[in-house]
Amino acid sequence: MKNMLKKIAYVMHWNVFRNDGVVKKIQTQMKFWHPHVEAKAFAITPGTNSTQSPILESETFFYQSFTDRFGAAKKLVAAVADWSPDAIYFRYNPPYHPLQMLFQRTPTVVELNTDDVEEYRLGPPHRYWYNRLTRGQVYRAAAGLISVCHEYKDLAHTQKYQKPSLVIANAVELSDFPQLPAPDNMRPRLVFMGAEDTPWHGLDKIVWLAQQLVEFDFDIIGMDQNALKDAPANLRAHGYLNREAYIDILAQANIALGTLALHRKRGNEASPLKVREYLAVGLPVINAYRDTDFMEGADFILEIPNTENNVQTHLEQIRQFVHEKKYCRVARESIAHIDAVHKEQQRLNFISQFV
Repeated sequence: MKNMLKKIAYVMHWNVFRNDGVVKKIQTQMKFWHPHVEAKAFAITPGTNSTQSPILESETFFYQSFTDRFGAAKKLVAAVADWSPDAIYFRYNPPYHPLQMLFQRTPTVVELNTDDVEEYRLGPPHRYWYNRLTRGQVYRAAAGLISVCHEYKDLAHTQKYQKPSLVIANAVELSDFPQLPAPDNMRPRLVFMGAEDTPWHGLDKIVWLAQQLVEFDFDIIGMDQNALKDAPANLRAHGYLNREAYIDILAQANIALGTLALHRKRGNEASPLKVREYLAVGLPVINAYRDTDFMEGADFILEIPNTENNVQTHLEQIRQFVHEKKYCRVARESIAHIDAVHKEQQRLNFISQFV
């Protein structure tokens, strides 16, 4: 890494007061940056003054309405300019004009966490069209792009901007997670971590699985029971939990469930943080996409087709995998390459070339 890179401003539009997967990812990234560079997060966040963000090195700019966002963005730009970073790392979000000017003044690397065109198509029409009309401002101003999977980097609406790009799949710090022994459950337990308003997670498919696989128990972390339509008695929702609480539930699980409906936003590849957390504690995984870190597959991952009826057509295969792997744990040496320590050095090396 070149010595010219001394300070990085991590710019985002996110609620940094909820310790969700995104916030945990940002914390991990900045933790590994700090021995090499000075890093500080600058966030546009909904709401008003709140408690201390889990991201300790951060400044937050609040908004309460759509029009407030532009004022918050203007304040963020002033704060970043005053801090004088050598580079900006921007978690992609539909831009606001003040941010575009900031990106043009300071070398900016944009992180792509989704196919924004397809994901926003699933949301409110005004948000979809705002993104379609403004996304080019970010891509044109970017010095380079880092994608969490090959698919996002190779999309035609990304490639047309002809920016230097790199694929770095999402990562976790493996040493942060205990290696849990397999529980001796009489009834196998399957666990899923997710969020509401994410139809590509396939929550409806998990409910259907629970209805069919009555000999198994299911735990859902991240949403309340009232969000589960037609949930059977063997499926329990635990709501949003802190890390200590959800690790306790993972410890009771035999198998974990990943994303099952990525086709709903026309995707085929991903590197979800939740799956890295499952693997870190040793849980075998069932998912329905190609994982960026396991493109050739793995014996501890059951990959079913990425189709709307995938759980129906592969119900017996799922049942068999659960019975085969219910007392197995993933060896740490099999997943060493998902550790953040190697990936964050790659990220810093890429950013440094633009300074």
